[in-house]
Amino acid sequence: MVGIVLAISVGVVAAVLVFGGMYQQELFEDYMEGVENPPRSEKNPNLPSYDNLP
Repeated sequence: MVGIVLAISVGVVAAVLVFGGMYQQELFEDYMEGVENPPRSEKNPNLPSYDNLP
């Protein structure tokens, strides 16, 4: 009985780690895409773009 509960617990923890890692990777890719291609301001398109990175 304890072995079954332990196996299920390990499976749940593994699933959380796998899906959490996938979600974190997706967030990181979105962040890197945003850093490489910053969105232009839609409020006033007549203003020149400002690059705050040297």
